This record gives sequence, structure tokens and C-alpha cells, in this order.
Amino acid sequence: MNWRQTSAVMVALALGCGSGSSAAETETSRGRLLYETGCIACHTQQAHWRDKRVAADLRSLVGEVRRWAGLTGLGWNEEEIQHVVLYLDQAFYRFPAR
Repeated sequence: MNWRQTSAVMVALALGCGSGSSAAETETSRGRLLYETGCIACHTQQAHWRDKRVAADLRSLVGEVRRWAGLTGLGWNEEEIQHVVLYLDQAFYRFPAR
């Protein structure tokens, strides 16, 4: 993660800490911010709606986020990957919980 991405994450976390947001809302907001700063440059939201999407369930979604975070050199840790997965699942996929 570069300094700009790190700064954006820190600002989002600081704004979320005092707002009375639930932990899940904060995690989803952080996931959205990470996604928007790290992923949106390469593809639009249509990638999540296409018929032949790669992610078929939560497990494969985690794998895809982990794979692309590594390929693009984002440097996300496992917690950040999980935040992005949570955001993507809530915003686009809505896979059944296991």
C-alpha cells in the first residue's frame, strides 16, 4: 500500500471511530475504501455483475481478492483482504453465509 492509500485508510478509520458506527459498518466502509483505492482503476463494478464471474461463493471471493491484491502489489494484510471481501459481498454478491 502506498502512502496515499495508507493516508486514505487512516482518514476513513478516524472518521468512522467517533460516529457510533457498528463494527461491521466500519469494516465495510474500510473495505470499500480499500477497494476504491486499489481496485477500481482496473475494472468497474460491472466485473461483479457479469454472468461469468470467477467468484462463486465466499471462499472463492476471498481467493480472488487475495490473488489480485498480490498480483497488483497492494500489500494488503489478511484483515484488509477480509474487509474488502465483506464490502464486495454486501455490495454486489450477497453469497449465503456458511
